[in-house]
Amino acid sequence: MKQYRTSELLPGLDTGMRMMKWLMGLLIVLFCFSGITNVKSGEEALVLRFGKLVKVQESGLLLALPYPIDEVIRVPVKQEGEVEILDIWQNPSAQDSQDAINPLEEGYCLTGDQNIVQMKVVVKYRISDSASFRLLTEDSEQLLREVVVAAITTTLADWQVDEVIRLQRSDSGDGLTFQSLYRTVLRQTEQRLADLECGVTISALEIKEVLPARQVLKEFREVQSAKIEMETMMRQAEDFRNQKELKAQEEANRMVKEATASATRRKSEARAHLSVFKQLHQQYSKEPDIFKERMRIEFLETIYNNVGRVELVSPDTRIIFSSPKGEE
Repeated sequence: MKQYRTSELLPGLDTGMRMMKWLMGLLIVLFCFSGITNVKSGEEALVLRFGKLVKVQESGLLLALPYPIDEVIRVPVKQEGEVEILDIWQNPSAQDSQDAINPLEEGYCLTGDQNIVQMKVVVKYRISDSASFRLLTEDSEQLLREVVVAAITTTLADWQVDEVIRLQRSDSGDGLTFQSLYRTVLRQTEQRLADLECGVTISALEIKEVLPARQVLKEFREVQSAKIEMETMMRQAEDFRNQKELKAQEEANRMVKEATASATRRKSEARAHLSVFKQLHQQYSKEPDIFKERMRIEFLETIYNNVGRVELVSPDTRIIFSSPKGEE
């Protein structure tokens, strides 16, 4: 067996030790610079030093200490998340032999008039506070579901079932102001999220579908159809009444205008006759005999002009007028 001398092994060990030193140095350098990273646009980086938040940085170059001293958590603050809430929903096409709802298998809400409704909701959200969103909330989407369901159940407890299905109700006795179910639920959800300080804001809340329990869905639809038909007939009756009232109003306006015009014309004629009468009366008061003679002459001229031919007879002549045959 060949034996190596110590003088022959030392150079090899020395070379190996130098390579190990270079390798260790390189690893140390890489370790020291491993905390340097780039934060992408639309992200925020949370820097935790020994588990404590020390820095929140937006997009750009991030200088941090290597892990496990510093831990970098990326949060997509510009990305819009979406959560579909099916906690109070059951597909109406589900087939089962039960005549009642099993609360252990499907969710539902009670309205103010003790009716059951089921609702499908989609919520879109954005991250408003990356630190609260990532560090203070274990499951943000589950929290969001619970908050929305709580807002829905609280709101529906004060609404009637017909109002819930229409997604709005009258806000005052005159029926002119309406309260939207969507806005009411959204307002309560935003208030609850603000109180919880979970770093989430609602960007959109959409009520996809609202239905009564599928066991009575057919009956509800029949009632809704009857109400729609009744409202249609009422609108048709109102349209007919409005048309008749419009025509009657137009006729009344026409008659009033004609009467007003006739009254104005007759007043003008009366004023003209009165003016002529006053002038004649003044002339009569001054010269009665002359006035009478002039009036007699004017009257005779009028008769002559109207009768065409005049034959004078003596006062002693007797004239008998007989009616035509067939007239009595």
